[in-house]
Amino acid sequence: MVPLPVLEDWALLARHLGARRLFVLDRTANLRPDFADVLRVFERLDLKVEFPNGLRADHLTDDAIAHLAGRISLLALSADGLDACDLDGPVGGGRQAPDALERAVAEAARRGIPTRVRLAIGFPWETPRQALNTLDRAWRLYETHGVTPEIAFAAPVRGTPLFDLCRDAGLVGPDAGATGDGPLVQHRPAFRPPAMPAG
Repeated sequence: MVPLPVLEDWALLARHLGARRLFVLDRTANLRPDFADVLRVFERLDLKVEFPNGLRADHLTDDAIAHLAGRISLLALSADGLDACDLDGPVGGGRQAPDALERAVAEAARRGIPTRVRLAIGFPWETPRQALNTLDRAWRLYETHGVTPEIAFAAPVRGTPLFDLCRDAGLVGPDAGATGDGPLVQHRPAFRPPAMPAG
């Protein structure tokens, strides 16, 4: 993690070189314990900011959302599934409670910040009911708060617990998960969860 004083120096240099907007490409920037201070640096330097890789709703306070208003063009949030049972899945440690997402998108909508939520369905333990619950909640976020949902198939990337789980269950071969194939994630699943019917 880049120390805050160094980040502030970089932002100041970028501002003096004419930058007006910064793109922060951290995987999940708001997992930094000093994320609120980072936002204050951008605010003090009058810099707009984008987090294209997404933020976690359960680490995004109302105060942070207030600091983003007028500084961000699109609030991207990553949530995986929206079925509460997903939290108990075998790789559930990084997953978020649906209530945290609901709170964050409601606050963003109240402040006029367009929001996009990335979701995934088709986890190895997932049932049709759970997948439909995620899709239903995504639709309700759209209807209630204007959220743009982005739905993808769960992708077992090599080196992750999900990949190990899928490989050990015989759902993917040992060479799967290396390509980062966008169409695979967006248009066809890498495997069929055992509880899901074919197709």
